[in-house]
Amino acid sequence: MARSAFDLVVLGSGSAGTGAALSARRAGAKRVAVVERDKIGGDCPNYACVPTKALLFSASRFRIARESARFGVRASVEFDWSTAMRRKNEIVAQIAEHDERLYADAGIDLVRGDAHFIDELRLEADGRTLRAERVIIATGSEPIVPSVPGLRLAARTSDEIVQMDEAPCRPLVLGGGVVGVEFAQLFRDIDSEVMLIDRGDHLVDSEDAEVTSGLRAYLARSGVDIRMATELVEVTGRDGDFEVRLSDGSHRRVDCCVLAATGRRPRVGALRLERTGVRTRREGIVVDEFLRTTHERIWAAGDVAGHFQYTHVAAYEGSLAGHNAFAAQPVAVDLDGIPRITFTDPPLAGVGIGEAEARRRGLEPIVARASLEGMGRALIEGWSDGLFALVADRRSGRLLGASMWGPNSDAVIHEIAVLVRNRGTVRELQRTIHAYPSYNEIISEVAAELGGKLASRAAA
Repeated sequence: MARSAFDLVVLGSGSAGTGAALSARRAGAKRVAVVERDKIGGDCPNYACVPTKALLFSASRFRIARESARFGVRASVEFDWSTAMRRKNEIVAQIAEHDERLYADAGIDLVRGDAHFIDELRLEADGRTLRAERVIIATGSEPIVPSVPGLRLAARTSDEIVQMDEAPCRPLVLGGGVVGVEFAQLFRDIDSEVMLIDRGDHLVDSEDAEVTSGLRAYLARSGVDIRMATELVEVTGRDGDFEVRLSDGSHRRVDCCVLAATGRRPRVGALRLERTGVRTRREGIVVDEFLRTTHERIWAAGDVAGHFQYTHVAAYEGSLAGHNAFAAQPVAVDLDGIPRITFTDPPLAGVGIGEAEARRRGLEPIVARASLEGMGRALIEGWSDGLFALVADRRSGRLLGASMWGPNSDAVIHEIAVLVRNRGTVRELQRTIHAYPSYNEIISEVAAELGGKLASRAAA
């Protein structure tokens, strides 16, 4: 068996793993290896974020073309799933090629195959024994199939959906979180009969309930059958012809059940962590504020560490872990002000904390909301829906968070993210001049309302 010695071995080539390897090289690690069991880049570019968003974009172009008559554009269009899939595959291939070059240019060894620990700092992968001075675990997470009678035959994970030869005609989307509403809109935009069920009270419950109610109404108007406070009880049938029974007593014929927001678990099962002393919990590997595990020479980053399951968080944590593994002065992880984007069309976005969480933390939140209705840019582009909510602390005037549903919200939210992450105040936001006509001008309206509430308190 071939043997190799490395300053660092990184398990996983996703955003966290790539960030860790590159950061370690910048910090002075000479020999770095990344072990990948599947495709380079991990889940996000190959199965999750990029493929889903590429298909969503294609579907939204189809919907917009059909609705273009009101803008003076008349067209007869049809949707071709195979062309959309081919375009998605081309995008994925370009990203993979880019990542391959990135590793080669940085002098990072790429090892293909499953890896497991032989002992604390020796691993086996692809018939090789890898001896490591340090290890970073960045193996991500995997979807869980709920224990519902009959579900396994009908279940399709997001990984499988983005590789299907044909789009489902009658899908049941399980879960009204970020992934669930994205898939619901994707399928509905191409005329599938979509039902979405969720056990909660409102969609994407990380965001302001009033803001997400607009998204729910929009999806419902488009034809998505949304059932809140509802669970899947049983699935019967086979070969793409299933009947589902729901907790509200209803039945429905479907051709597949899309697992969207039914839970994920850290991907650690094959690593044999018991040989290392690295402790785990249900949410993921136990790490300290510097992303070090319970083994002094092993770190973990990204989904496997049990924090926010966002690619940009994984990239941030991976880069931090790679730095901390070699730095004399490690840097603590800071997850304040992380932007959250749901890529519906228009998108839903958020950052920071909401009113309820602020109260739980002992703060005194004030909230201001404004509709996009009547805004020049919204009217120009044919939108009357959309809502923006901004939360601040009444005592300090510090901005705590925001939620927004409407066109360009995925870009607009980053202005608030900068301020939230840097402990900015309402006063600073009020001093900012926003261009007209732009979607960012809604921020001026909401900031003025918050400023008025703060002034009233001061006067009192």
